[in-house]
This record gives sequence, C-alpha cells and structure tokens, in this order.
Amino acid sequence: MHLMRVRMATGATVLGSVATRLGEAGVDINRLQTRRKDAHHVVLDLLLDVPAGQPLDLVVQHCQDLDGVDVEQVVEYPAGADLHQDLELVQRLTRSGSELAPQVLATAAPLLCGGTWAALVELPHRLTFRTARAPLLEPSDLVPLAGLQQTRAVELPDGCPAGSGPTQVAVVALPPGRALLVGRVGPDPFNASELARLDHLAEVATGARTGARAPG
Repeated sequence: MHLMRVRMATGATVLGSVATRLGEAGVDINRLQTRRKDAHHVVLDLLLDVPAGQPLDLVVQHCQDLDGVDVEQVVEYPAGADLHQDLELVQRLTRSGSELAPQVLATAAPLLCGGTWAALVELPHRLTFRTARAPLLEPSDLVPLAGLQQTRAVELPDGCPAGSGPTQVAVVALPPGRALLVGRVGPDPFNASELARLDHLAEVATGARTGARAPG
C-alpha cells in the first residue's frame, strides 16, 4: 500500500482523470480523504494498491502529466494496517474537539504499530499525558528530542527511562510545539511505513485541534 497526496484543481472531472490514469496503470484506490480545500484547489490523500513490479515513479508521472494535478508526496503505508481501524480512529479524532484529539491518538497509537506505551510532551521537556504503561519520563529523558522538526525514530540509551532496557521511540510532531512519543521496548526500531502511518494520523489530530485540516 502507498499513500499519495495529490493537489488538484477543484472539479469532478480532474479527480475522474486521476482515477482513470491510476486505473490504466493497474492501481486501485482503496481510500480517499480530503485533507484541505479552498475555492480553487483540493488536496486529497489516496490510499493506493500498487501491483507488484509496477514502478512507483511511473504511477506518479501518469498523474503529474495531467493539467492541474500536482503529486505532493508518496509514502509507503503498512500493508498489514487495519484500514477499518484507521477510519474509525479518524472519525474519533475529528469528533474529539480542540484539546482531546491528541490524547485520543496517544491512547490508540501503541495498538496501531506494536508499541508498548505513548505519551504527549510539550517541547522541550514537559510531559502532559501518558498511557498506563508509559514510564514517568523525566526532563532529562526528553533531552534527545530537543530541536524536533519532523517525525522520526530514535533509540533511547539503556536505562533511559530509568530501569528500562533498549527503548525505541517514534517521535511524531504535533505542532505547534508538541510531540507524540510512542515507545517500544526492545531492539526493533520503528520502520518508515509505521512512521508514515502515525504521521498521517497526527495530521488529522492536529487538524481537529485547530478546527481545520492540517497542511501537508
């Protein structure tokens, strides 16, 4: 699965042309979600099922060749992800209101990607929410996260948090000035597709928090 974000001129004709081009390349659209919209343009997230052996750059080019269409990004989406679960979470996030949406995401995040715990922090080092299994993070534990600009995976040193072994953390930006931490005890780091999934859902949570769709 791949998540493709497309900016296009408004109108059913343009979207139909994109769908036709994807179909010609053997690509199925599994899900479509509007990210933002104004009087002239709309930005859509398309969850695509790309056939094995189909070059991704060729799929992108098929769409880019259309007038009024700009492919902003394409990221891998975990093939084993539960799309129904994601859709339910998106609905919960958009209904949650200004302050609750990040907590809703934090509560669900460990279940989405095999994590052990999750927490919300106000950067650089103030813990504001944590799930039941999350350690009580000290300000010194959060020092490696200073200067966060984008979603990434980090490994905390042994004994950080206190009493723990190796801990992998997905650090997901929740602007302005906040971050979601998803921890996984053990040596296996978060992969690119897991980070992309969390990042996508974080944009929904950020949009719910601000009352508008999150920009790409």
